[in-house]
Amino acid sequence: MNLDQVMMNLRYLLIGIGVALMVKFTGGMISEETATSFVAPLVGLLITAITTWWGNYVRSQTKSVPTSVAARADVPTVSPVTGKVEPPTAFRG
Repeated sequence: MNLDQVMMNLRYLLIGIGVALMVKFTGGMISEETATSFVAPLVGLLITAITTWWGNYVRSQTKSVPTSVAARADVPTVSPVTGKVEPPTAFRG
């Protein structure tokens, strides 16, 4: 299961819980359709905020290395495409 599937399942779970709680705590005065139209954008906003925070956190914790170190032929690199550590003889483009 990839991250997109996890986030999609989390979104649906949060919408379902939010709608159920809204209908329950209003004593049924708010229909499920109305609750869904209210809760779904809030869940989307919450997931967007968490994703933005996480991206900024990861970026702030990532350290770059000087060009002189990165250009050395004996230093292994991490592929920006696959994330796999490549041997020192890999092409550096």
